[in-house]
Amino acid sequence: MSIAPVCVAAAQSTSLHEDSTRAAAGAPTPDSLARLVLARFTTGTADAFDSVYTDPLGRRVMHAAVERKSVRDGGPARVLAVSGDHAVLLLTPTIRAASGRGISTGGEEMNQVRRLAGLYEALNSGGMWRLGRQLAFDSANFIRAQHIYVALDPGHETRIVDTLDVVVGTSYGLAVRLNNQARLDEVRLDGREVEHQLAGGVLWIAAPARKHARLALRYTIADEERAASDSAKGGPRAPSFGMIENSDGWLPFFNYDSGNDFASLTVTATIPAVYLLTTSVPQTEHVVGDLRTVHGESVHPQFILSLIYDTDWRSATTRIGDLRFETLLTPGFRFSHDSLAALVAREYRLLTPRFGEPQAPSRYLL
Repeated sequence: MSIAPVCVAAAQSTSLHEDSTRAAAGAPTPDSLARLVLARFTTGTADAFDSVYTDPLGRRVMHAAVERKSVRDGGPARVLAVSGDHAVLLLTPTIRAASGRGISTGGEEMNQVRRLAGLYEALNSGGMWRLGRQLAFDSANFIRAQHIYVALDPGHETRIVDTLDVVVGTSYGLAVRLNNQARLDEVRLDGREVEHQLAGGVLWIAAPARKHARLALRYTIADEERAASDSAKGGPRAPSFGMIENSDGWLPFFNYDSGNDFASLTVTATIPAVYLLTTSVPQTEHVVGDLRTVHGESVHPQFILSLIYDTDWRSATTRIGDLRFETLLTPGFRFSHDSLAALVAREYRLLTPRFGEPQAPSRYLL
């Protein structure tokens, strides 16, 4: 397996003045550069930040925070690798959400700085280190499989154990996005505790380059405490319905546009039996006492997994040819199961003679 270099050197003929990916201002060491960038993010003006940071999308994140007068937290600065005149920095600034605390707030904080928090190259020229381009999390890194155990306690918290099969192809560790308010209880690589950091919605693990590694994460994310009418996003009482969306960042991933974190997913989720629970993958379930257990498996590699639950849903299933049509509807929903099944049956009769029976995973519909 080839190992990605610490960073790619700029062409020797390109000057700092000509290189738009390299900042104008710098610092004498990689560590002091990292601290300078984060200090200007936290308390500096937009112009001061722009002098040490060049990416236009990342600049826009900081500028918007200044305009909104949002609380800016620089977070810890790490120098992950130094090789000659090149270094890799981990910068994880955060823009604090105005109100609320819990899974939705943590997802918002993660997403707000997604174009800013991450890995960066730093380049030395003439004794001065300057920030260069942002480095992709999925550069030579892959998530091949995720084995997820999740215990939902609506209105309180969600406890997650996620075991990932990963490929680490870089020499400076593995970085993924994760909900910024996740409380990490355990991080193990191939059975051993490993150095790690979670800040700015970025989980970095000090993982050596390996073709095959197993990363085990155990963490908890509190439900949202912000006041809400009747959902999983707040209220002192257990909500009657709610969801955990992939955009909450409740599972680790590289980025929304990455193909390297498409993985085989298996999920086993538990929830009080009063709730019906659906995942975004084909599933089975059983109930023992007051606990409902749902097991799901992806048919094709994917990175999206959402969990949706409701106390008022009623489950109904209709066989339409070789197709299983299942709905989870509340009694007051505008369309009945039978009316929806009739629509699906009509399309089935129209399309099947022309294209054949539906192929997996579309045999299973929710």
